[in-house]
Amino acid sequence: MRTIVKTENVKKFYEQTKALQGVSITVHANDFIAVLGKSGSGKTTLFHILDGLIQPDEGSVCITGKDIFRMKKREFIEFRRTHIGYVFQDFKLISEFSAVDNILFPVDLDHEKVDEFYLELLLKELDIYHLKDRIVKTMSGGEKQRVAIARALINKPELVLADEPTGNLDSYNTEMVLNLFVRLKKMFSLTVMIATHDYAVAKRADHLIVLQDGKVQRDVYDK
Repeated sequence: MRTIVKTENVKKFYEQTKALQGVSITVHANDFIAVLGKSGSGKTTLFHILDGLIQPDEGSVCITGKDIFRMKKREFIEFRRTHIGYVFQDFKLISEFSAVDNILFPVDLDHEKVDEFYLELLLKELDIYHLKDRIVKTMSGGEKQRVAIARALINKPELVLADEPTGNLDSYNTEMVLNLFVRLKKMFSLTVMIATHDYAVAKRADHLIVLQDGKVQRDVYDK
């Protein structure tokens, strides 16, 4: 089974805070993984390290077999854009831009030609085709989250990291987003990792990793 994520003894410290204390995990291709933990357990720090946003103080991080912190900066930026999609809890969309402009922002950064067929497929599967020209600030939280998911997927990544993607949503939109992740995972052969504090969300995953005080307390694979 192909390994998409492998961390070994990852540690991260902030002054007196031990955010991660030797985290070692293995994630396989096409899995739906929930990283469960309370606020302060180290979930976001782990996801930021996996995305290359921050560097660990110790340990190694391999994505699709490549040690991302041994890459040169330019090499990693290119690797990240084509291999990793990130969905933020607070969306991080440009509120004055339309939905489609936000979605295509990573493509514009790469100066690549838009795959119009794939874009249309994403818009339809995420049920935001009718919103593509609407300004983001006029949208509901659930609509913004679906736009953020589309943006994360536009470069056809193998790995999608979603940090508390349902944290700001009501129960209806939470269920809708989870169903979307399950369907998109199958449709596009994605590996999806969700950070969450909600056990009801975590139960939907194939693979459960529980973090507590920066340590892995439980790592269960149950497909």
